[in-house]
Formats: sequence, structure tokens, C-alpha cells
Amino acid sequence: KQELQPLPLSAAPAEAVHVDCSNMRHVFTHPKFLHSNSTSHKWAFGAISELSDNAADAGATRFDVNVRALAGTQQMLTFTDDGSGMSPDQVHKCLSFGHCDKVEVDNYMPIGHYGNGFKSGTMRLGKSAFVLTKNGSVMTAALLSQTFLFAVGATEVLVPICSWQQTAPHTPIQVTASDFTAILKYSPFSKLEQIMSEFDTVAQTGTKIFVYELKMEGNEHEFNFSVPEDIQLRELATASKRKIMEITSADFLAQYVNPLERYSLRAYFAVLYLQPKMMIFVRGRKVRAISFALELFRPIHLTYTQQGEQAVKLLFGFNKRNKYECGSFIYHRGRLIQMYLRLGIQNSASSRGLAVISVINCNYLKPTHNKQDFVLDPPYRLLLQNVALKLTQCWNYWFNSQQGVLGLFFRNLSYEGQKGTTPFWHR
Repeated sequence: KQELQPLPLSAAPAEAVHVDCSNMRHVFTHPKFLHSNSTSHKWAFGAISELSDNAADAGATRFDVNVRALAGTQQMLTFTDDGSGMSPDQVHKCLSFGHCDKVEVDNYMPIGHYGNGFKSGTMRLGKSAFVLTKNGSVMTAALLSQTFLFAVGATEVLVPICSWQQTAPHTPIQVTASDFTAILKYSPFSKLEQIMSEFDTVAQTGTKIFVYELKMEGNEHEFNFSVPEDIQLRELATASKRKIMEITSADFLAQYVNPLERYSLRAYFAVLYLQPKMMIFVRGRKVRAISFALELFRPIHLTYTQQGEQAVKLLFGFNKRNKYECGSFIYHRGRLIQMYLRLGIQNSASSRGLAVISVINCNYLKPTHNKQDFVLDPPYRLLLQNVALKLTQCWNYWFNSQQGVLGLFFRNLSYEGQKGTTPFWHR
């Protein structure tokens, strides 16, 4: 074998060096990594939003989240969109790690770019995911299942994939006996007729994902499916109710209650995208997207510019729902990354900054791969410092020039619902 001399660390090769890689070892991905990778999502809704992001990037105009019964008392989540769908090769890449060929189309910058969201998202929600997708000419079914992989003793991730012509009589394109047998045994559907019937529920192009063997907390799902037209996180919702029972002081009650967006999927979807390009339905009912400019009381619009970067629009205003639900909603490319992040005076022991919501859409920041935080680099830290400073300036302006109106606002906010009166800002 030809011996290669190492290049100096400070030197870059003047031209590409040909290396024969045919005998090099491949790195395999063990099935256990599916679970390890999913733990990047501490919050289940962060995992669900990965799937809605994929639908938005595929040009979908509609995204549906539903709950369906499985065997016995088991339930599964379904996610359906009418996006561009995928070819068999695209499905294979979707189920692999690090493959992402999304590009800007018609001034739309794709949300996902790490090539990991589908795997981390679905495996955070359940042990298995079954995918049906149509791209206009081909129908493809694929299985990503930890249960299947451990049952067959796999030492690397295997993904059974079958495809058929989309037009009747749905001639098989690539349907091997091993792939088809695995899909029928380990997917939610044990007959080909059932799979074809599910394909009929997908638009001419689009994707439908079934996530099952959902994560459990003891003997219960982490999700509470008993609330009509919503999916809620059982632990966070229960924690809020427990705090309500423990606290007797009405003035301090609300600060211990989790904001609705943290445990209600419907409420979270309402703020997930600044300018939604697709309709979102949760259990058959459309989500009404929140427009902060219309919802906040006494809004103030400002701009912030970092050297060498585009100007960032800032919006400050008062939350009409709960004065303790305050903080910053920070978006990247119009997609929510952080919410209720308290800055500056909102972290003090005083009441300054109460009820104030700030909304920022900053495209030059770098989200972490789970899209629930930002990389703690200098541009991010500088942005937070400036938002905190402008928050103080807005607070001083409001209470120096509009003290009477805000006093009435806070009195109405405290007593709204107790006497059945309509707040003055709704009259």
C-alpha cells in the first residue's frame, strides 16, 4: 500500500489528493443509537414540531395530527401532509442520518438542514414509525422500528422499504419478500389491503406517518388524549393543577402555572410559525395562528442591528392572558426556537417587566440541532443583552407616559373571569 505523508496542520493541499477508499471500513449505526439520538428532545412537542417542519419544507398546505386506536388499549399518533412526497431513494435518505438536500425555493428558506429531525422526532415519541408517501408516480412504505431491530437481533439499523406504482393496479416496483414480511409483521397493518387503504387517505402527493408504541410514564402515556380536539402533556398539565391546589394566594397563583403553550399542542402550534404557510389541524380542528401584533396590548415596534448583519425587527407588548406569562419568543426563519425566555428586569425581584412579551425573528443565529435552543455564541449573547436593554426602555416609556391606562390594564387582568366582566381592552 502507498504510504501517505501527513500534511502540516497549517498547510492546505494545493490540489485534491486521490485516496483509494475501497478497502476502508464503514462506520455502522447500532439500533441503540435510535434511542440515544432521540434523547436530544427533552420535550415531546419539540419532537412533533420536527415533523411539521418537514411538512412545511415539502411545500405542504395542510398538516394534520390525529390519534388512532391500535391493538387493545394502545394508541398511535398520525401525521399527514399534502407536500411533495418522497421517492424510494428520498425515503431511504430520510431514514438515514445526516442526509439533507433541501434548498431555498421561491425565497423560502427551509427550516431543517441537519438531516436528523425525522429520526430524533419519531423515536422520541415512540419505539416505531411507519411511513407512507406518494410523489405523484410512486407509492412507498417504509418502517423504522426499534422493536423490529431488536427482535431480529440487528447490529445496525435496517429499514424495510417497499414501493408500488401509484396508478392502479399498483404494480410492485421494489417489493422484496424480506421487506414486505417485516412491514406486515411489525407495522400497524398486517395486510396489503390495509396499507393500500391507508394510501388512499393521502393526497396525490404527500406523506402519512404513524408513530406507535408510544412512550409511557408508568402505566400511562405521557400524552393526555382525554381533552377533546387537543393533545396535552400529562405531567406538565398535572403539575399546573397541583400548584393551583397548593397555593392559596391569588396574586402568586399564576406564576406557578405552566403556560398553555408548554403542555397544549394546539396552543403550541398557534405560536410555532410567525407567518404560517400551511393550515394545521389537531384532531380534526384547525389551529388558529396567533398574530402577536394584534394580540399584544400597547405594542411597540423597534429594530436592532448587529454589525455586518441584517436589521432584526423587535415587538414588545403586554400579554392579555396572564401577567406572569412573560418573556421573549425568539424565532429563526419564522420558526419558534425559544419561548418565555425572561431577560433583564424580568429576572429581578421587582414587578418590572411583568406581562411583557417580546417577539424576535433573527435569521443569523444558529439553532441547536433539536431546534429548542440557540448556540451560545457572541451574536446570540449580544442580541439578548440588547433585547434586555430595549425591554427596560419600553417599560420606562409605558409607565412614564401611559401609567393610568396600564394601571387599569393590570387591574382588569387580575380580576378577569372572577366577576364575569369583559376586560376594558375588549369593550
